[in-house]
Amino acid sequence: MPLGRRKKLEKLLSLHGKLSASHEARRTACLAAAAAARCDAETLKSRFDAPGSMFALFPELYHERIARAQARETEERQRADEEGRALARLAMREKALKRHLDQERAWEARMGEERALLEWVETRTSQAPAS
Repeated sequence: MPLGRRKKLEKLLSLHGKLSASHEARRTACLAAAAAARCDAETLKSRFDAPGSMFALFPELYHERIARAQARETEERQRADEEGRALARLAMREKALKRHLDQERAWEARMGEERALLEWVETRTSQAPAS
């Protein structure tokens, strides 16, 4: 027996909820990775400027490590922005799905009322005395 339109919309809405949670988790992970990369870059900078530091012996290496950490932060922030845009698109689709689901439920309720009214009319006409 094929699924009704309402059931399909409910399943699709459930799937959108799971997909939104997945995008939100990825966005959070990207933001955490960006924060960690920023912390790494700041830590390296503070050590580089510290007196008596070994970083003065190999400045190119540390500048490269700082640059990589900053690039990693930028990349993770861009990924987080992409996930944020995906979340916004999903939210728009989810809102439309909810609207369609509400319309479908209202239509089903109207059809149920019409069926009940038709049955009532049929029973009234079948019980009417024949003249």
